[in-house]
Amino acid sequence: AMEKAILLRAKLAALPNVRVVSVERASTIVSFTLEGVAATIAATRLEDAGVLVRSIPGTEYVRASVGFWNDEHDIERLVQVVHALSTS
Repeated sequence: AMEKAILLRAKLAALPNVRVVSVERASTIVSFTLEGVAATIAATRLEDAGVLVRSIPGTEYVRASVGFWNDEHDIERLVQVVHALSTS
């Protein structure tokens, strides 16, 4: 799962208007913000696309948790939806 989280971090960091929250230690939780898109809206749009994430209350962070149950297709779908949101 850690390798998938590292891959997700890299793919999200490469998107325009997306900022991945830096961490001191590697984690399977990846938090990020989308410039101009509220975290609650982003979470709803991702959920509509079949990607379950959470907005973190009191912040503009969206949190994705990557686990053994995720495959590369899941990561690509999340990145594609975030990309569409970040450029709209």
